[in-house]
Amino acid sequence: MQNLDYDVIVVGVGAMGAATACQLARRGAAVALFEQFELNHKHGSSHGRSRIFRLAYENPAYIPLAQAALPLWQQIEELTKTKLLTTTGGLDFGRRGQKVFNICENLESAQIVCERLPASAIMERFPQFCLTEEIEGVFQPDAGVLDAELSVATMTGLAQARGAQFFTETKIDRLKTFAGVELVAGEKVYRAKKVVLAAGAYIQDLFDSFTATKLPLSISQEQYLFLQSPSPHLFDVGKFPVWIDYDAMAGARSYLSMYGFPRMAEPAANASHIKVACHMSGESVTTRMRDYELNQKVANRSLQYISEILPQAYGPIADFASCLYTTTVNERFILDFADDAESIFLASPCSGHGFKFAPVIGEIVCQLVLDGKTNHNIELFNLKQALSLKN
Repeated sequence: MQNLDYDVIVVGVGAMGAATACQLARRGAAVALFEQFELNHKHGSSHGRSRIFRLAYENPAYIPLAQAALPLWQQIEELTKTKLLTTTGGLDFGRRGQKVFNICENLESAQIVCERLPASAIMERFPQFCLTEEIEGVFQPDAGVLDAELSVATMTGLAQARGAQFFTETKIDRLKTFAGVELVAGEKVYRAKKVVLAAGAYIQDLFDSFTATKLPLSISQEQYLFLQSPSPHLFDVGKFPVWIDYDAMAGARSYLSMYGFPRMAEPAANASHIKVACHMSGESVTTRMRDYELNQKVANRSLQYISEILPQAYGPIADFASCLYTTTVNERFILDFADDAESIFLASPCSGHGFKFAPVIGEIVCQLVLDGKTNHNIELFNLKQALSLKN
C-alpha cells in the first residue's frame, strides 16, 4: 500500500478541477489531481472547442462572478501566451417581456455597457437573423467564445508547472474522513488535509462513499450540432455574435433556449460549419447509461428552428457531439463544504452554464480551502439550499 500526503487533492480534471489546482499551486499548496479518464476526455462537460463567455444574466448574482472571471482568463492568456477567449459580442434575445428587461437592467446596474434592441435593430445589425416583431434583445460587446479544451489543457499545464501532480486513469473508489481525508483508488490509499470534489456528473458516486445524503442532481445527455451552411462566411467572427434565444421552443418545464456561435477555429473537420445547440433538451441519463448518439428528435426541432430564425445557417448536420449536464433544481452551482470538519469541498455541479466562471471558481475554492473565507459573494451556492430542494 502506497501512502502519499498532500495539502489538497482535487478529484476531476475538467474546467473546475484544473482551475482550482491552478490557484492552489499558485499559493504553494502541495496539490494532486486525480482523473479517472485521460486528460481532455469526452465523458464529461468540459470537452469540445467552444463555450460562451458572457456577462449577461437574468440572475444578478452571476454578473460580478463573470466580471471577476474575465481578467483571470486574460491573466492565464498572458502567463501562457495562449489565446483562449475570442471576443465576438453577445446577443441575448427572446419574446418581449421580463427576462430581457431584467438582463438589461442588471447589466446597467453593474455599469456594464449594453444595448437593448428591438427585432428590427437586431436584424439591421445582424441580417442573418429572421425575427418577428415580438422579439427584443440585449447586445453586450464583451461576450465571446472560450476554447474549452485548450482552456482546460492550459490551466492543467500551468498547475503542473507550479508543482501540481497528476494521476490520470485513476479512479477514486471511496473517501473516508479522519484528521483529513483518505482516498482509496484500487489498492492504493492517498491522504490529504482537504479534498475538492470537482467531478461533475460523477460526483454522486464519490458523495455516496462517505454519506447517506443524496444530492438533488439531475444528469442529462445534451448535444450540439455542426451545420453545413451554404453561406458559412456570413457567420465569421466579426460579422456574427454568440447568441442565446431564451424562448426558442416549448419544453417540458418551460421554454427551451437555443444558442450558437460564429464560425470558429473548430477542429479541421468542422472549420466551415456553424455550431448550434438546444439548452436543457437532453434525455435524463446516468454516467453508466449514456449512448453518445444523436438525439434525432431534438436535432429535428433544432433544425426546424434554425430554418426559420437563421435560414442562411440551415443545412445538413455535418457533425455532432454530446456532453453531460449535471444540474441542480434551480440551476445554481454548489460551492460548499460537505462535512462538518470542512475537509471535503464540493465544486460541482455547474448546471450547464459554469465553464465561463472556471478561473474565479478556482479562486473561490482555493480561498475557502486554504483560508476558510472568500472575498466573493457565493451565498446562493451553499449545500444547504441545494438539499432543501427536490427534483
